[in-house]
Formats: sequence, C-alpha cells, structure tokens
Amino acid sequence: MGARSTLHTGIETRIQWVRARGRAPRAIVFAPPLIGGHALQQIRMLRSLVPRGFDLVSFSYAGHGASSGVFSFQAALDNCIAILDWAHRRSCAEGLPLYGIASCFGALPMIHAVVKRNEPLDRMALINAVPNWRWEKLFFDFVRRWSRSNRGWLSMAGLRAAMDQYLRDYFPRGHPVSYT
Repeated sequence: MGARSTLHTGIETRIQWVRARGRAPRAIVFAPPLIGGHALQQIRMLRSLVPRGFDLVSFSYAGHGASSGVFSFQAALDNCIAILDWAHRRSCAEGLPLYGIASCFGALPMIHAVVKRNEPLDRMALINAVPNWRWEKLFFDFVRRWSRSNRGWLSMAGLRAAMDQYLRDYFPRGHPVSYT
C-alpha cells in the first residue's frame, strides 16, 4: 500500500476480510473478489483509490485464504452478505457512505447481497473485465499444466488431470464444476 495507508484484516462469521485504510477516508468501497480470488486481490487491483480517499474492503470466499468452509456458489452468496453487513456497520459507525464495485463473478454475489439487504450501497459500479482477459495467457497456462501431467500429455487422462488441477486452483477444497 503506501505510507499513508494501512492494511487491516480479521475474521467475521468465519470469513476473512481485509480493509485498506487511508488517512482521511471519504467513503468505504466494498469490492467482492473474483472467483478463485482472495481478500487481497481487489485491494491490489483498486489500491489507487485509497490515496484518493476511498477505503477498500474485500474478503476471501469460503475455502480461500483464511476463510472457513468449502467453496460453493451458495457459500459465495452467503459470504458476500456477511461482509457487506460488516462493511455497512462500519460505514454507519464512521459516518461514511458505502459504495460497491465488482467485476465478472464478483458482481453476482454483490448484486444478490445488495438486494437481500435492501440496497445499502450509496453507489455501485459494475465492471466487465472480460474484454481485458488475455486469452492467450489463459490458454498457454492451461497447456503448460496439461503438458506436465503425469498421465500422458496427449491423452484424455492427461487432459482430465490438467483440468482437475486447473479447477482446484480456482475452487480449493473441492470444486462444484463437472466437465464430464
């Protein structure tokens, strides 16, 4: 972060949260992580907001970082509600508006949480990051894993092993995705 900001972390209802705080914040920005991401992911991506007066709050989904439980889509929704509640309590106690920003997968749990909690955000921004994905990087990362498979690089077993490893990286402690 920087000399003018501090990083705080804790656990709320078994979910790890992180808050990047500036000297004189004018708002708190709630930013759910991407799928497979952890609490620091959005802090790193949005850190330029902190010197501009926006504290950042994010969290780790169940099964990621120091959060308890197994990742599932339902857990992601529940985790987002819990940390939105936590951030809302902080914003009220500190007299700061609460904003939300989310991209890709993070938008789904945030929208769900906002609806469930009767729209506690003062403002919300949704970012479509898909056009910025480097497809060639994703492809070559997967091919590299596949080529290192101990089940045979040019076999269906090797392909499945590489896919399992790739999904485990994004869904630790079990993944709900089936590709067979």
